[in-house]
Amino acid sequence: MSTTTFKQYDESSLIRSKLIEQLPGMVIYVGDDMRYRYVSESYASMYDMVPSMIIGCRVEDINFQMYPKVQDKMQAVLAGQKQVFELNYVNPKGVRRWFECTYIPDKSAEGDIAGFFAYLLDIHDRKEIELGLTHFRSACDQAMEGFALQDQIGNFVYINDAHAEAYGYTVEEMLGKNWREFYGKQEVTKIEAKVFPLLEKDGNWSGELKAQRKSGQFFDVDVSMRLISDSDGNTGGAVINCRNITERKLAERSLRQLQRMEALGQLTGGVAHDFNNLLAIIVGNLEVLSDHFDNNKEAQTLIDRATKASERGASLTARLLAFARKQPLRPKVVDIKQLLNDSGETLIRVLGEQVSVQIHHNSALPLCKVDTSQFENALLDLGLNARDAMNGAGLVTIKTGVEQNEEGDKFVSISVCDKGCGMPNHVQERMFDPFFTTKDASKGNGLGLSMVHGFVTQSGGYIDVISDEEQGTSVVMFFPVTQEKLRRDETLQPNPKFGKGNTIFLIEDQLELREILTTMLEAMGFGVIVASDADSVSELLASKALFDIVLSDVVLPGEANGPELVEQIKQVHPQVRVVYMSGFVDGQLECNDEDEFMTKPITRKVLAQTMNRVLKSAA
Repeated sequence: MSTTTFKQYDESSLIRSKLIEQLPGMVIYVGDDMRYRYVSESYASMYDMVPSMIIGCRVEDINFQMYPKVQDKMQAVLAGQKQVFELNYVNPKGVRRWFECTYIPDKSAEGDIAGFFAYLLDIHDRKEIELGLTHFRSACDQAMEGFALQDQIGNFVYINDAHAEAYGYTVEEMLGKNWREFYGKQEVTKIEAKVFPLLEKDGNWSGELKAQRKSGQFFDVDVSMRLISDSDGNTGGAVINCRNITERKLAERSLRQLQRMEALGQLTGGVAHDFNNLLAIIVGNLEVLSDHFDNNKEAQTLIDRATKASERGASLTARLLAFARKQPLRPKVVDIKQLLNDSGETLIRVLGEQVSVQIHHNSALPLCKVDTSQFENALLDLGLNARDAMNGAGLVTIKTGVEQNEEGDKFVSISVCDKGCGMPNHVQERMFDPFFTTKDASKGNGLGLSMVHGFVTQSGGYIDVISDEEQGTSVVMFFPVTQEKLRRDETLQPNPKFGKGNTIFLIEDQLELREILTTMLEAMGFGVIVASDADSVSELLASKALFDIVLSDVVLPGEANGPELVEQIKQVHPQVRVVYMSGFVDGQLECNDEDEFMTKPITRKVLAQTMNRVLKSAA
């Protein structure tokens, strides 16, 4: 169209101009000299002008703020290329609006371009919605929690990365698929029978489900669902939120296990304490009674039977206290290699000829600090478990090593490995529970692993178990490395009246135990003064009583326990030697290396050796 033709159109087509003014957008015509030839009323009003004020002006003079953004588009359309684009336009008043711009070249029959038509449609509201949706989708895509949309038949129409990742798929793999493909058959049945009726009734549902990952592994997922309805109330699909809670469920189960173990430990410790006191009375009286029946074989047989039963009772309470992590330990610095070699000989004899035991040592093992007798018991329990897992025949391998945790702490590791039946998952979940066993009642009481776990934990270490069905089990004990040095033990053989000339201050609340201990100590030549609680201790201190050794129970009635009473005594007698005794300490004992300790029930031999050792060290 030539300029003349356009002028005729502009001047004569009043009806056409009115029609243009009724369009929802704005219309302009720009000549090839970049001057306005026609503008609609709506375009001129955007600049607070009338069309006559704009026609003839250069585009860059009227639209100077936006001209740089559209200059290349205008040049392209004048080159004959139609342009369609979106423009975020700011008018002279600073009002920002979104427009969809269409530039159409004005070509003559000969192909000459005299200018271009421009149609500007206000799309601000639509654009704001689109941008809002874009931001919303971006937020959903980046959300930590799974988010998805389903259509009316349960197919996924939108899924964010977190949702797909929870199920082990990519977004593309899940889009268009039905939700049933990501759950097992039983769970699908459960959802359709129980969840959907509630969802349809209330419009929403939330709870825990068991979903299935791409790998086939099942996992716990926390799901929230809400139905989507249109303005007429018709259901158009559902919004789904999900979160993988497998780790949380494991933590909850571990916490419940810990709480159950702690409760059992408290109960076990209290019972074992009272039982140990009773056993101490029984054992002590049996030993004294034995002296009166040296020449009576029948009486000695009865006494021996009762003594052996008491020893089995003491062993049972020791295991219970080991599980509860409240057994009185006397750790000492040891060379694990030597300790294992010594214990290995006993283990080989106990396991029998059909079980081979191989011990492989790390070339350089640091020293650690453990209670040797409890270590030997733990090793024996693990060996017996390994033998039973292999039906009485096979190879038990014991390995030592050095491990370092993330904090940099070093541990000596002792692994006891077998190639037996292994443990299924449901057994592994309860393997440290006391009295839980898969063996016949005649073969085990379920205290083996619980005792080992309690002993290792109480020693400042930790335990790890690796087990696969039909592949075998490895139980690894980790004990912290110590910088202390080895000490040599001296075997002491006391004389019958070695305590003569020395007095013992005995603090024990149980009358019967106090009496039998007094009898045994007096038989060793000691003088004995007794107290049962804090008040009687204070009375004796006030009386200026003299004594050389304090023999005190750890757990006593009243507000002050044994160690606290000993501290009061040391205020008056700072040089006094101290011996503690207990069958249950519950964290109440923190004695130094100079103090001695005896585990109840106390035999006459242990009592004599301990007291003789105290006198020798004080000499």
